[in-house]
Amino acid sequence: MRVTTVLVGFLVLGAGAAAPGCSKAKPAPQAAATDHGKGGMAMPAAGPGPVMIAPEVRARLGIQVVAAATRTLTRDLRLVGRVVPAETARRTVASRVDGFVERLAVDFAGRPVHRGEVLLELYSPMLVAAQQELLLAVRLRRALGAPVEEAAQNADSLVAAARRRLQYWDISDDQIAELERSGVVSRTLTLRSPSDGVVLQKNVVQGQSVAAGAPLFEIADLGTVWLEADAFEDDLAAVRVGQVADASFDAYPGEVMRGRVAYVYPTVDPASRTGKVRVEMPNPAGRIRPGLFGTVRISAPGVRGVVIPRQAALVTGDRQLVFVEDSADRFQPRLVELGAENDSLVVVRDGLRAGERVVATAAFLLDAESNLGAAMAGMAGMAGMDMGAKPAAAAASAAQAPAAPAVRRDGAAPPRAGRPGPVKP
Repeated sequence: MRVTTVLVGFLVLGAGAAAPGCSKAKPAPQAAATDHGKGGMAMPAAGPGPVMIAPEVRARLGIQVVAAATRTLTRDLRLVGRVVPAETARRTVASRVDGFVERLAVDFAGRPVHRGEVLLELYSPMLVAAQQELLLAVRLRRALGAPVEEAAQNADSLVAAARRRLQYWDISDDQIAELERSGVVSRTLTLRSPSDGVVLQKNVVQGQSVAAGAPLFEIADLGTVWLEADAFEDDLAAVRVGQVADASFDAYPGEVMRGRVAYVYPTVDPASRTGKVRVEMPNPAGRIRPGLFGTVRISAPGVRGVVIPRQAALVTGDRQLVFVEDSADRFQPRLVELGAENDSLVVVRDGLRAGERVVATAAFLLDAESNLGAAMAGMAGMAGMDMGAKPAAAAASAAQAPAAPAVRRDGAAPPRAGRPGPVKP
């Protein structure tokens, strides 16, 4: 009798535990179907919309508004370059005959020289032979006395050929005349400086053999030097020949030296994407030494137009926009076309009129708020984006889920419906 009572009790308990899982929850109401265009997706807004900001929030964010004005925008280009000797003032000294350096007068690079100063004396067997040929031709012509006309012409031609040979070897007419007068052959050839300047390179030493055409000295007049500066691609169009350039060097802090743009090179370096600009610098005292690095400032010609602060314009990819103040608390985004700019201002070529007020600070905050508002407006009509239906759907899912089985204190599994549990004695 006791066993029958326990069995009936467990059957009642099992039926009671299974009852909640068998009940059906009411289905969540479905949202009415809406035509969202292609694919059931609501089309987002065409672009950022206006932004409404209360005056107290505007003051807290530090949003400032300025009026666009018509003015002339000037640009100050800042270029960096290096000083080099002027190529038009460089000279190379070379011998036109083979020989040996017998006396080296200028024996180190960097020494200043003057025009006509002796650089070296070169012994050349070829030169000695040419001088002897000239003297022999002169003696032959004198020995003929009163020859026939044809012999005289031949003697004169021989003398003229010997003179030209010496002239081709840089022997001056005075030296040739002295040779004919004295009859003494000079065993050395004297090389002199062709101009005033400084010896940049010396490629010869005492006693060295020299081949014809080998460069021995390189001399440059440093009275005028070049500063070759690098200009970025967007600055090249603003550089013109004849513009005044102010250069400063770390070697002379606080001192500005003036020059002029002499040439804009027609090529661009493909690695650095910069073009060369040549600035001619007068250097009478020789203070601007080749190799110095300098900073050049060039005032570019002004551009007149509607000007706003640079931070007022937002440039993101192909989009250029500003926020125009419609009222005290309303700002409207507007696409514009920007032009020339300097360190603080930019010219608006199209999309803005003089006198209109634009946001000058914290414009990026308005841009973010405007884009967020446009995105939320586009998402409001998308399928499955009805946030109000989520609680009902969650309740329905909870109602349909089976109840979790209870856990007894002794660790044994609770009895299930239709199966009796263990009977205690």
